[in-house]
Amino acid sequence: MLRDYQQKAVDETWKHLINVKASRPLIEAPTGAGKSWILASLAETTVNKYRRRVLVLTHVKELVEQNAEKAKLIDPNLDVGIYSAGLKSREKSNDVVVAGIQSVYKRIHELCDPSAFGLVIIDEAHMIPNEGDGMYRKAITALAVANPKVRFVGLTATPYRLESGVLIGEEQPFDCICHKIEVTDLIDAGYLCRPVSKHANKSTETSGIKLRNGEFDPRAMEKAFDDVFTEAVNEMLAMCYERKSVLIFASGVKHAEHILDFIQGVYETAAMVTGKTPANERDQILSLFKSGDIKFLVNVNVLTTGFDAPNCDCIVLMRATMSPGLFYQMVGRGFRIDESKEDFHVLDFGQNIQRHGPVDRIKPPRPKGKQKAGSDSEPATKACERCQTVVLIQTRLCPECGTEFPRKDPHEAHASGASILSDGAEITFEQKQVTSVTYAEWTKRGAPDTHPKTLRVDYNCGLYSVSEWICIEHEPGSFARTKAEEWWKNRSKYPFPSSAAAAEEIGCAGGLISPQWVRIKCVVGERYDELVGSYLGVQEFPEMVNEEAF
Repeated sequence: MLRDYQQKAVDETWKHLINVKASRPLIEAPTGAGKSWILASLAETTVNKYRRRVLVLTHVKELVEQNAEKAKLIDPNLDVGIYSAGLKSREKSNDVVVAGIQSVYKRIHELCDPSAFGLVIIDEAHMIPNEGDGMYRKAITALAVANPKVRFVGLTATPYRLESGVLIGEEQPFDCICHKIEVTDLIDAGYLCRPVSKHANKSTETSGIKLRNGEFDPRAMEKAFDDVFTEAVNEMLAMCYERKSVLIFASGVKHAEHILDFIQGVYETAAMVTGKTPANERDQILSLFKSGDIKFLVNVNVLTTGFDAPNCDCIVLMRATMSPGLFYQMVGRGFRIDESKEDFHVLDFGQNIQRHGPVDRIKPPRPKGKQKAGSDSEPATKACERCQTVVLIQTRLCPECGTEFPRKDPHEAHASGASILSDGAEITFEQKQVTSVTYAEWTKRGAPDTHPKTLRVDYNCGLYSVSEWICIEHEPGSFARTKAEEWWKNRSKYPFPSSAAAAEEIGCAGGLISPQWVRIKCVVGERYDELVGSYLGVQEFPEMVNEEAF
């Protein structure tokens, strides 16, 4: 029932839970990847194999329903209950309890009876606040007191919060990313819809908008965007003429009202939802948008997460944000595939793409105190003059219309710091501390079954990860096999394995030394960074561990 990448995420999570004691892993999976199926499988295994109860926490009733439904589909015999005031249900003694955090955080003690939970899964984990005694933190603390051996797993599309701050660290709810599903891999495989960014001529200048707590001041931002809303909406209507379902993120309620009034002067099929929209009215509007009866839907901070409308083929950002997580979540509303669309357009009127980069290479948030308004001094993107498609600054040919971008004049007035290698791309080297390592048997994409398999090794360094492939099954005496044998000798007391699968088993069981640091080569414009070195330090060869660790 699970897709291959979903099963891989489940397998890697269990390997981590079993082999890394007291860890709190996070699964990074893009919007539309089917996180509900992943957590449902984790819950089913916890109950049926390990005989432990499971609590699934999330923040909106739609996801509570969805997660409970998937758990029942994974195993119709699974005892699944819902604890949600919005769904008028307070079931608490089931093997799997799917709950809304708003409903349970004040009554979390009720859920520790009659037996404590063995696994707690937090969906949309980026909603956990950075500090203080928020709902999630109160619940996590109470659950850990009830059962000191409880394990926590998080799922999110963005391993950092919507407002600010990372999710991984010593004082954070999670300590590593145990598995990451790449956006581009799912797009290439046809599981996600391809985004196409279009340049907006009436982009709002954000450099003059003040920041408050690391984000654009709401009132100042709304005024800046509202001052030019007529020109922006006119441009949007022209660019969205052939689009069928357009989701608009406005800067504030007044700004949203002005956008809606303008659109309704041209189209009748437009509506708006805000935080003050009554629940019944909101549900009706969203239903009409999903069915295609409403073409334009304007919203203010309410449809960033937990909103599923596969027919949405255009995202309009008439607001700016300093949060890479919020930027991703807004764009992510268009990722789901639907027979009515081949791609989805992103119209950015707030310089967000330039600020954060493409969605598959979003920059992590800046540390507190280092944020600045406006875009970075060196733009990450450019627009095709012919079709207005936004691409990376290093792109030579437009992927939409094939137009060749002019090369920069080499005779500039100042010396360039860019390297002459890799088509002029800038190259840097970084050293990163390794927090955890995962191992997997790997088959080269498109290769026949007879092709030698390799051992994929993922080095997790907080939010960052880099991989290398060890050629376990290559021909003895070959250069690749000799390098693999040397790699193994330096990391394990066990004989060189006969297959990549055997190497994976030894690695996942704790039979390999993990490097303390890795050295990374970063080339601007390249999709992946390159591992060029590692530091093992002086370590004893590790002993094996077993499933009793869970």
